[in-house]
Amino acid sequence: MDNQENKDRSGGGYGKRPLWQWVVIYLVIAAVVYGLIYYFVLARGGGYQVPGATSAPQSQSPLY
Repeated sequence: MDNQENKDRSGGGYGKRPLWQWVVIYLVIAAVVYGLIYYFVLARGGGYQVPGATSAPQSQSPLY
């Protein structure tokens, strides 16, 4: 078997990119997923409510 073929087959499994580039790619993807979750759940008023809590606005009383 040729030595070059042996190197190609026994490579790390991440292709030709160094490990630090894969870490950066994963971090970018995680940031995008986090941003989408934040936009669709939290920024649109979603999320959860405390059971029994009322969402009616309360009147402001002046402080004396």
